[in-house]
Amino acid sequence: MSTRESIQAMLTKVREEKAQLESRLELLEAREETLQEWLAEEQPTQPDLAMAGGVNGGTPLGTFLRGILADGKPHMLKELATMAKDKGLLREGAMPGRAVHFALIGLSQHDHAERRKDGTWVKK
Repeated sequence: MSTRESIQAMLTKVREEKAQLESRLELLEAREETLQEWLAEEQPTQPDLAMAGGVNGGTPLGTFLRGILADGKPHMLKELATMAKDKGLLREGAMPGRAVHFALIGLSQHDHAERRKDGTWVKK
């Protein structure tokens, strides 16, 4: 076999391999598209709540409240709401008392806080 024929044979094999790779790429792109469609169908109906900046998966507001309650003293909702608002932990337009109340309810459901009979909140 001459050098020219040898090179021609190698070129043919490279072209065949390229065709196989192109076919494989088409298959992978179709599979990727299917997986993206599946993922879009699995999106939650409610967007995930902001968890960034928190400790142990908590929100920044929850982390802040746990820190305040860690002093062991009872705190009134109004006091906690004022502190959270002053720290800039509430989104614009939020009602401070309501936002903090819901955060405290969440903390109580995870055994981080409890509401006493007198209406104050303490660390659990």
